[in-house]
Amino acid sequence: TMELQRTKRGSKSILNLFQNSYSYLTWLIPVLVLYPRFFQGKMEYGAIFQAQIAFNTILSSLSLVISQFDSISFLLGAGNRIYQFDRELQRIENDYRFNDGPNQDHVTEETTQEGTLHRRFAADRSQKKDGGQTQTDRIRFVTSDRVKLIGVTVMAPSSLKRTIILSDVNLELQEKQRLLIVGRSGIGKSSLLRVLCGLWNHGRGTVERPELGDMLFLPQKPYMPIGSLRQQLLYPREDKNEEHYDDQVLEKVLERVGLSQLVTRHGLRTQDLDFSKILSVGEQQRLAIGRVLVIKPSVVVMDEATSAMDVANEKNVYEIIGSLRDGETSIISVGHRKTLVQFHTHVLDLDRHEKGGEALRTMEDYLKEHPMQQ
Repeated sequence: TMELQRTKRGSKSILNLFQNSYSYLTWLIPVLVLYPRFFQGKMEYGAIFQAQIAFNTILSSLSLVISQFDSISFLLGAGNRIYQFDRELQRIENDYRFNDGPNQDHVTEETTQEGTLHRRFAADRSQKKDGGQTQTDRIRFVTSDRVKLIGVTVMAPSSLKRTIILSDVNLELQEKQRLLIVGRSGIGKSSLLRVLCGLWNHGRGTVERPELGDMLFLPQKPYMPIGSLRQQLLYPREDKNEEHYDDQVLEKVLERVGLSQLVTRHGLRTQDLDFSKILSVGEQQRLAIGRVLVIKPSVVVMDEATSAMDVANEKNVYEIIGSLRDGETSIISVGHRKTLVQFHTHVLDLDRHEKGGEALRTMEDYLKEHPMQQ
């Protein structure tokens, strides 16, 4: 960091020297050209002064690049970072789409027991030998009608040493089941949710889950794009469903999540509103639940998505999600409140998993061992 700051200061000094020297030339050049004529008596001093002013005016008009060099440099740097960011997003998208990374040699076709066809690259160059066995460093995703983790090991994506966060997690969740993931802070609960939703694929094992379009991930702090209230409810699919829902349907959605007053205050179609600053975190979380009512996914993944709500609103949220698809929507939650226990049928105890015990249990069995959680 210190070396970067020294380099930055040096470059800034050179730029300032260049810009200041250029500005002095606008006065020096007319003097050098016209002063010989002045000493020869062929020109009055006032004419030299007029020439300097005229030369400075013309040159200033032609020196936009010089005077704005620092701004142009900043623009070029920002453009280059955006370009690199876009390329990285494309790489991640390709990496996710084909599961095993962008540097692969051929494609194989596989079919699950349910008959779901998926494509994946055989990552010959991204594989590594470990004890005589070949292991990839990418988690494989398979489209299925259920959620199932098979030997999933989660690794930190930014770690050069591939730090293992969770090891060999197995899980199967059926329709109508609601799973609460528990464990101490830092054990990897949120990391597991990121893997499940395809945000992370660093590690090993297989994740079976529905299409991403049939799942919805709700973080603790929902993303609020700048736009209308209508766009907030339709996110992230506003481009596809812009006119599929009429305003009355969306107003009823807001009423169900206790935000009907927002229609009166802001209207549904008022543009360019920053709801991340207008609404409290609790209201943002309830607005995100409105998205669940609009999209009606088969699986809702909630990473402390009700942490800023009071108990009454939290209960209303889980009742709303439980009523979707005739009660067939599955819920996977992470949270620390004891009140969450009553809304789930199963528990994945990562503390118990770390100690080698059976991690997945029914809520009834879990409460027998942890009666204080009731």
